Amino acid sequence: MRKVLAGMIVLAAIVVAGWLWAETRLVEQARTWIATEPAIDAAAVQPLRDPRRLGLRLQDPVFRDPVAQLSLPWARLSLAPLSPTTARLDLPEQGRLTLAGREHDLTMRNPGGSLRLSPLNRMAPDRLNLSMGEVSLAGQALARQVQVEARLSSLRGDAPDAAGAAYDLDLWLDGLRAGTLADAGLDLGPLPDPVSVQGQLRLWLDAAPSLRGQTPPQVVGWQAQELILNAGPLALRVAGRITRDRNGLVQGQVVLYSRDADQMLQMAAQLGLIPPQAQLLLRAGLAQLSQVVPDTDLPGPVYAEPAEGEMRLPIVMRDGQLILAGVPVGRAPQFAP
Repeated sequence: MRKVLAGMIVLAAIVVAGWLWAETRLVEQARTWIATEPAIDAAAVQPLRDPRRLGLRLQDPVFRDPVAQLSLPWARLSLAPLSPTTARLDLPEQGRLTLAGREHDLTMRNPGGSLRLSPLNRMAPDRLNLSMGEVSLAGQALARQVQVEARLSSLRGDAPDAAGAAYDLDLWLDGLRAGTLADAGLDLGPLPDPVSVQGQLRLWLDAAPSLRGQTPPQVVGWQAQELILNAGPLALRVAGRITRDRNGLVQGQVVLYSRDADQMLQMAAQLGLIPPQAQLLLRAGLAQLSQVVPDTDLPGPVYAEPAEGEMRLPIVMRDGQLILAGVPVGRAPQFAP
């Protein structure tokens, strides 16, 4: 019995030593990666030393992109023994968000998520979940709820030529206050509050993101069967496919559905889908526009028939032009990655 007990103690010691070595190695790799990655910084990277999970803690991490910068007091990333490719992300409820060079207090209720990596695909994120409850910025309500789930998908024959990876997204953004963002320096346009978005979206990137890569991938297109957009009194359904042409302009087709034609045209102008000066002309020809059908020669989803009392507005962008009912009405907008 004593030999069995001694053997178990030795085995436990080996397991603990291996666990500590693995966690130390993980921290070393994270420090090396952060040192070479301009989009993220941290004052310190420390091992969790939690026997239930292998992981690390970032002290005072900073996440940057061309639009914003997020600073947090800490962040934890951990792996469970039975799921070594799935990381759990724990975040604090307070942070700092910088927009247009101005810092603002950020508060999030129950933020967190998970990230699953694909070892056979250069450690690309295979599945990403991110959620949080009520969000406020500088003491003002920003959103009631945010949920995003992204799944790596295989590239199909209908993918754009520039696409190197595809992700299927489930989006749920409830109660966004565009006015709060505008006050903070990020103007989404004169959208009436509150703004909500719900639906599925396929996103094409020029390459799969990877923990081993140095250059962040760029968005080269998207496609949606139906996105439900609500902004103030306007309820809008959006379907379509948008990609980037060789000149960096938008090409493809977006189809809008709404029971309020005037509000829909105003929203389309605010989103840059039609020139503001074309609104009067379009309102005068609403009866004719309601008879226009989507261009089935362009790649994209299967467009539904409008419901009773609903108007359908196809907007085509091709050869650098924005086209309504077969008539060019302006220049196609610049593709924003």
